[in-house]
Amino acid sequence: MRIYHVIVSILTGAGLLILQQAAYAESISLEEAMQQAGDTHPEVRMADQSVAAAEGMLTEKSAYAYNPQVLIKPQRRWLAGGRGITTDYFIFLSQKIEIPGKRSSRSKAAKANLDAAEDSAMSVRQRRMIAAARAAVTLDFATLTEKARQQQQDIMRRLLKAVRQSFKAGEKSVLDVNLALASFASSLSLASRAKQFHLRAKRDMANALGLPGKRRRQLRVTLPPLNPDWKPPKNAVELALSSRPDLQAVKANTRAGAAQVQLASLNRIPDPEVGLLTARDSNDHIFGFRVFIPLPVLNLHAGAYKAAIARRERARDLEQWSITKLKREVATVINEYRVTARTLTDFRKEQGEAAEENIRLAQIAFENGEMDLADLIIYLDRGLQARIARLKLFNQTWQARIRVAAVLGHPEYIFKGNQK
Repeated sequence: MRIYHVIVSILTGAGLLILQQAAYAESISLEEAMQQAGDTHPEVRMADQSVAAAEGMLTEKSAYAYNPQVLIKPQRRWLAGGRGITTDYFIFLSQKIEIPGKRSSRSKAAKANLDAAEDSAMSVRQRRMIAAARAAVTLDFATLTEKARQQQQDIMRRLLKAVRQSFKAGEKSVLDVNLALASFASSLSLASRAKQFHLRAKRDMANALGLPGKRRRQLRVTLPPLNPDWKPPKNAVELALSSRPDLQAVKANTRAGAAQVQLASLNRIPDPEVGLLTARDSNDHIFGFRVFIPLPVLNLHAGAYKAAIARRERARDLEQWSITKLKREVATVINEYRVTARTLTDFRKEQGEAAEENIRLAQIAFENGEMDLADLIIYLDRGLQARIARLKLFNQTWQARIRVAAVLGHPEYIFKGNQK
């Protein structure tokens, strides 16, 4: 029964490796990761630059449209008949008069564009925070899954070695060796896929935090306790409609479209220009007043007005469609969260210790000769698969909680109810 003692030593340490932290990794909390992504990610900085550009345009559009113009024309003339030389000049001061309402409409449109830029920047910040949370949870799941698969591979390797030794001693058959070999090969494939998944998760985490390429550090995110009994707010739809910054940006674009229609309508009326003239010509002093009125006969700006109306209607339709989609999205993600949270609760109640108990009973049965090697391998595999299933349920519940926070426009809801 030498193989039994080997297997017992394998099973004794089976539950220890999966929950160990990576000692070499730098550990940050989930909240710190979200804060870092929301403050320093390049996309957030670019969104802030768009806000600065919109502020500049508001200053520009709020100013008067035309500056006064001064025309100064000095000249020297030789008078006919040798009567001498005279110095003349012309000074013309002109100013275009903007039709009342144009400046106000431009300012309203620019202010709405600024509001949209600010809401879009807030939306980008929230998206980066949500993306960091998703990447952090995925990285935690990938780390633990890789450890579990590596543990499974180590167990199957040691089991194969023990079976081969027993085969040489005449205690096991060729079928037992082939079975152990097949189990080891399967564990190799699973461990390789888990490793690849972990590598992608680390890459995604670095991207989510906006880390520069030259910074090569290992990150380990510490997740707070997850309480699946937390319930989303009852007024979820109203909360999302009033809080989602991307929806507020759509509404701001609708206001901008309405202001642009008003401005396009006023632009069909030409702006007059007035001017004052003073001059001296052959020792005669001249004073004058001029009015220039463009005649809108060749270009009535009807196309620009029609385009502004179309953009306004498109913005209105987009706003209504965005509200409709958001209502459906809220209902869907809340139902998804309820399902996953209930599944995790049931699993913890019904299957919490079942896997460990099955392994313990399998040890006893194998020791007493009531279970052969094939059944033992099956129980070992099922025990490890149960642990993987538990990790997947936690990952799914976390991701569902993150989706609820995202759809409500409140990243802080990720932490709601975590502490029992």
